[in-house]
Amino acid sequence: MNIGPSNAPPPLYEDISNSPPNYNDAVGNQSEQPPSGAGVTPPSYESLFGNIRAAHEEHASSNKVAFLRKVAGILMNTIGYTVMLTVMYLVPIAMIVIGSLKLNNCPAENQIPVFLIVFGVALIVKNTLSLIQQVKRYRQNNPEEQTKKHPGEGVIDAFLLIWFVAGNIWVYRIFNNVQYETKESDHYCDRLVYLFAFWCITIVYIFCATVITCCCCMCCVAVCCNRNNQQTDNSAQP
Repeated sequence: MNIGPSNAPPPLYEDISNSPPNYNDAVGNQSEQPPSGAGVTPPSYESLFGNIRAAHEEHASSNKVAFLRKVAGILMNTIGYTVMLTVMYLVPIAMIVIGSLKLNNCPAENQIPVFLIVFGVALIVKNTLSLIQQVKRYRQNNPEEQTKKHPGEGVIDAFLLIWFVAGNIWVYRIFNNVQYETKESDHYCDRLVYLFAFWCITIVYIFCATVITCCCCMCCVAVCCNRNNQQTDNSAQP
């Protein structure tokens, strides 16, 4: 029997029944069958990380400040920010409830319960306007209006700033003389009212200090990275 190599020609491509899939079918099958252990599909380019990457490509090499502002705007318009904004309704509601229930229980400074009520109402109005703007942005999907605010927010922000300064005066002025036990005293104030107002104001300063510290650290890192890039470019030049 002759078992040598055959001289028959190879089959034509059209005769092969199991032809390889085209590119679209291959990509579609991969997207439909994610790897085991993956709970969700990878984020698209238009997702949060995609937008940050696009902002980095646009501004990081030329303007670090513009890049940081762009990232802040992206983060402020994520779903997480909307959820956080919804949770922030709890604090204004607590301010209104506590101030209303203890309206006449702070003779040391009668304006502290009023401060809580008015500040809480203003915060609810501001958060509501912000949520309305968030809904409009998601519906319109217009990236050019990511940092645009409702016209009424500017007025409310100015009022909140003035009212916040007034609350500082009312709360901190009686800090050393306030009493929680003797209700007949002129320095008496309900413990819950005063401490709640005190910590609402103090936490704002703590938050501002934390944000400023983080911004300074980010600026320092950006400056160091920029210097390293410049040194690398200089060393690469002949």
